[in-house]
Amino acid sequence: MSFPVVPGQSLGEFSFGMNLRQALDILSISESSAPTVDIIYSEETPFEVPVVFRLFQQGVRLEFHPVTQLLVRIVVYDSSKIRLTYNNQQFSGPPTVATLASIYQLFGPTFPGTFHTDTGQYELVYPGAHFFFPIPEAHQHLYMGDNADLPLQLPDGSTPVPSSIVFLPEHSEPFTTSYRSLVMLGRGVSLLSHPTQPILLGDSVQYVLTVLGAPQHIHPKSTDLMRIHARPPTGPVPARPLMPRGAAAIDGPLMPRGAAGDASDGDDGGDANPSGDEDEGLRAPPHRPPPQPQPQPWGVQQSRVLLASSSAALSTCGASGPAGGAPGGVSSPDYFYNYTDMGVDLLFDGMDHVVKKMVLHANLPGHVDFALYNRFSFVIREPGKAPLTEASKITQISAVLGPLPTPIVHSKPVVASPFSTTRFYGFGQAIFEVMRNGHICSVTLF
Repeated sequence: MSFPVVPGQSLGEFSFGMNLRQALDILSISESSAPTVDIIYSEETPFEVPVVFRLFQQGVRLEFHPVTQLLVRIVVYDSSKIRLTYNNQQFSGPPTVATLASIYQLFGPTFPGTFHTDTGQYELVYPGAHFFFPIPEAHQHLYMGDNADLPLQLPDGSTPVPSSIVFLPEHSEPFTTSYRSLVMLGRGVSLLSHPTQPILLGDSVQYVLTVLGAPQHIHPKSTDLMRIHARPPTGPVPARPLMPRGAAAIDGPLMPRGAAGDASDGDDGGDANPSGDEDEGLRAPPHRPPPQPQPQPWGVQQSRVLLASSSAALSTCGASGPAGGAPGGVSSPDYFYNYTDMGVDLLFDGMDHVVKKMVLHANLPGHVDFALYNRFSFVIREPGKAPLTEASKITQISAVLGPLPTPIVHSKPVVASPFSTTRFYGFGQAIFEVMRNGHICSVTLF
């Protein structure tokens, strides 16, 4: 199998700017050619150190930006293992041996390279491709100096062989800049891709499909591991437990939050915070269709089913009312829409078909759900407080949202899972799942 090189753009099927989930999908499809993949990351500083996929059999490292999780660097650390081609001509891998002479002949003239005295390597640079050649100490003087010529062959008749090849994107800024969606605690999210059409708790399934399109996966919620921690209802359980805020009746038209007549929360009134950037442009559209009877959405044929993530399955902690499913039975179970490309799970009420909970995934390495979702980059703004993002730690969250509550601990038997214990902290109508390094791995809104 050969890997065509397009400098500044791609190596084989791996294109700069692709996310790590896409890279894993490629590797899983071509499992026979890449049976061993090591995932290297920093547990203590996951937002500072790149995530690296090491393909041992190919001698390749794929490096992903620690914040955006997009591919920003490809390193071939053993060119004897991988067949690289440029302009349909092979220049490394069996049976070809890459050399300074053959690379220069194939890629053409370029500017004088740089000799690194600390490593004893000569760096030959082309746009999007850097070649590093170890030079014997006896001949290093030939490659030193600004006006040094480029000897393609050493005095002993040999020619340098690259120790590594580094491929870089033509423009790296789009892949290293994080763009964040606004999270409104207790309300919903304003996605960067749809800034004027926020997804709010209580939105109908029709509205969600109109804004976001079809999810990648759909499945019914069959278990609720945290049911025992749900707050018991204070009165008789209504026939339809979830009524969107601002609705006159469950069968009447939904009234967007902040519209006239929504007396359930004065802070969401139409005149509240007219200039605050956290609410600007985030009002729901004035007319949203009321929830209508739906065919059971989990009956759709799926080529691949994504099981409930641990975050989604455990996200009922602190919720009021019955936890999951219809009261007194499971004839209309709640169901998840998994928008894995966005890093979002939406839980719909099985009877009213409106958004009941949202799970936002930070996709942290070392978490049980790592690489099942793309990272959801977000910002939470509280008046007069420092903004919180997916890179914030639990101590920063507590400083903004209030004293640290007693967490609920979730762990798995060592024999069943190598993943570490996570803790769930409830702040009002939000639950933060936190790893032992203090970083957020998911946020649940309800």
